[in-house]
Amino acid sequence: MSATGSRPLHACYRRSTWSSPRAQSTHDHYLLWGCCTTTLLSLPPLLLATLCEWRDLASYPHWLERSFLAIFIANLATGAALSFTLFYCTLINSPVTTLIVGNAKAIATTALGFAIFGSRLSSLGLFGIGLNTAGGVAYSIAKHSESQRLVTK
Repeated sequence: MSATGSRPLHACYRRSTWSSPRAQSTHDHYLLWGCCTTTLLSLPPLLLATLCEWRDLASYPHWLERSFLAIFIANLATGAALSFTLFYCTLINSPVTTLIVGNAKAIATTALGFAIFGSRLSSLGLFGIGLNTAGGVAYSIAKHSESQRLVTK
């Protein structure tokens, strides 16, 4: 929900900075277009889910508790910050860099999760995680190689 709310804010920010020569590149226009379209596409399911469950939401007893509100607002702020930093990383670097950093984070998160919580997966589950990680690394390498070939041409 916070990511959906932060995307229009980021789009407005990008629109206000279009006067710089760097910001007028095609990459930035695609990033802005992607930001706006994902926001528009995610709003109907979000509103539908909210309308379908409004009674449950209204009857939730902890809405006015300070601790719940603090955690709820912190969660919204974290989601908005994550969404903004993802778009900003893609804007400053390249989509390939964002992809590689995202895959490295996923590998580190998986390894940290196993170290902290222990492995409770079957051998098939471990194989799936290994295959997923190998696929992410292979895709990152392929995209990086492709981007390097385009730069050298």
